[in-house]
Amino acid sequence: MGVCVCGERTEEGGKLCERCASLQILGLDARATHDEIRAAYRVLAKALQGDQFQEDETLREAAAKKLKAIEAAYFSLHEISSDAHLPQSFYSNRSPIVVAPPPPAVKTPAAKIAAASAPPPVRELFSSYAEAEPEEEERRPGMPPMMRKILIGIIVVCLAIIGIYLASLIGCERVNRGMHDLGNRSAAIAGLDDAKGGKAKPSPKKQGKPQPGKSQNAPTKIAPYITVGLTMDEVLAIEGVPSSSSPNMLTFGTSELYFKDSRVVGWKIDPSSSPLRVKLWPESPVDTTLEYFTVGSSKNDVVTVQGTPTMLSEEKFAYGRSEVYFENNRVVSWKNDPGSVQLRAKNR
Repeated sequence: MGVCVCGERTEEGGKLCERCASLQILGLDARATHDEIRAAYRVLAKALQGDQFQEDETLREAAAKKLKAIEAAYFSLHEISSDAHLPQSFYSNRSPIVVAPPPPAVKTPAAKIAAASAPPPVRELFSSYAEAEPEEEERRPGMPPMMRKILIGIIVVCLAIIGIYLASLIGCERVNRGMHDLGNRSAAIAGLDDAKGGKAKPSPKKQGKPQPGKSQNAPTKIAPYITVGLTMDEVLAIEGVPSSSSPNMLTFGTSELYFKDSRVVGWKIDPSSSPLRVKLWPESPVDTTLEYFTVGSSKNDVVTVQGTPTMLSEEKFAYGRSEVYFENNRVVSWKNDPGSVQLRAKNR
């Protein structure tokens, strides 16, 4: 009786115990676990299937002999570890070794037979099966994960910069619009003050001798709106070249402006085809709480309630196809068109 390297007794004449001998056949050491034993058996059994050596009968016989030794070692280890025989289902589920009919004889070197009969090292088989799938992943077309993360980061930064730029543009547009509205309101207030005083404030004159070669006429100021009292030059500065002109009328498309003594006294605007920026302000302070006008109301009351008319004359205001009629600057009647702008008028 001898003693194995693991400390167990061996059979007479043997150097290894039954367990260590079986582990050696499977290519494992004495510290192998049950899972490692089962995995090694499956890998070696798959590598030594008989259908892989159909071309050479000698190789097929050697593979079958080696497979029997591996199966015997595995069964022996299973019985030792569980102290019980394997269930009958284990044997029924085993795939049988397929023995194909012998092909024509082929001369094979002895080295090829020896290499085929020797099982590969278990760790190499494990590594080959474990690394097969990552290699396929590497061969697949696509972008590396790190490069993909960098690209996503660049896209996010670019989108943030574009968003900040657009926000700044929107902010500038709002500031410009506010300044424009402030200028319009200032001009409106100045127009009301001039109307209350009866005359416009004279522009300051520069002292000094006029320089030769230069025009002494002051540049025409562009007003935000066309209103009653503007000169023809001021209207042309706002709207540009008219479609037709005469001393008492300028035509811009289908809209018309009427003049008396070269100043605007009325208009007829076509909002759909030729809209013009016209504005009519009250000539004196009014009650801003007015909700309607009636017979006897002033033109200021009508403007306060209805706003700027699309047609303006001495005796008539028009809002679309609805009309208000005046005598001595007082409302005497009106015509309300249901299909047009509704007049906020009320009978007494």
